[in-house]
Amino acid sequence: MRKQRSGARAANGWWRRMAIGAAAIASAMAITAGAAYADVDLKGRIMAWAGLQADAAVSELDRAIQDETARQAAELQRQVRSELERQAAEFERFSAELQTAKRQEIADYAESLLSSRSFDSEEQKREYASRLEAATAAALASLSGVDMPAATPTVSGDVYAGDGATP
Repeated sequence: MRKQRSGARAANGWWRRMAIGAAAIASAMAITAGAAYADVDLKGRIMAWAGLQADAAVSELDRAIQDETARQAAELQRQVRSELERQAAEFERFSAELQTAKRQEIADYAESLLSSRSFDSEEQKREYASRLEAATAAALASLSGVDMPAATPTVSGDVYAGDGATP
C-alpha cells in the first residue's frame, strides 16, 4: 500500500505543480495582456487629450483673431471719423476764405468800373452807381447761395461688417 500512497502523493504533487504552473502562466499572460491594453489605452487617451488641447487652442486663436479684428476696426473707424471731421472743418474754413475773397473781388471790380467811366453829370454817375450797386448786391446774394450745408460726414459700422458689400 505504500507504493500506492506514494503514487497517489506523486500524482497529487504533480497536479499541484501543474496547477501552480498553469496559474503562473495565466497570471503572466493576464499581466502582459493588461500592460499591452494599458499601453493602447494610454496612447488613445493621450491622443484624445492632445486633440482636445489642439481644438481648444484653435478656438482660442479664432476668438483672439475676432477680438483683435473688432478692436482694429473700431480704431480705424475712429481714425477715419476724426480725419473726416478735420477735413470738413478745413473745407468750411477754405470756403469762408474763398467767399470773403470773392466778395472783396466783386466790390473792387464794381469800384473800378465806377471809377474808370466818365460821366457827363452827377445824376448820370448816381444812376450808374445805383445800377452797379444792384448788380453787386445780386452777385453777392448769388454768392451767398453757394453756402455748403454744415453736415458732418459719418462713418457707419456697416462698412466694417466684413460681408464684402460696399456702402
